[in-house]
Amino acid sequence: MINSEQVRSQLGILRDDIDRVDAELLRLLNQRAELVLKVGELKKANNLAVVHADREKVLLARLCEQNSGPLPKEMVVQLFQQIIDTLKQLQRCADTFENAYYFLIHCFHFRFGKPIAKTSSNFLTK
Repeated sequence: MINSEQVRSQLGILRDDIDRVDAELLRLLNQRAELVLKVGELKKANNLAVVHADREKVLLARLCEQNSGPLPKEMVVQLFQQIIDTLKQLQRCADTFENAYYFLIHCFHFRFGKPIAKTSSNFLTK
């Protein structure tokens, strides 16, 4: 049995690792969002539909094939479907609002049901 100090130390190390992975996930999600917005601009300029259901099915199938666990297939589909759906909302918001400030207010309010804060210091306060 490990003493409580060792447990706290190990938990701290693991949580630091999780924090690093979360930061990388956020960076990659924002990178994906930028690419989705570029795809949306290209589709809009060429009068193409935002949603491409066949592409989504192929993407989800490929990700399930590439998955080596420990996430089960159903969780992979659930996670990526949420990412896809959220970024479709972002794409629709970008199509609707030209002004970036109003775009951010609308998307934040639509997603979280709260008005956006005016200062960065209280942006994420409850």
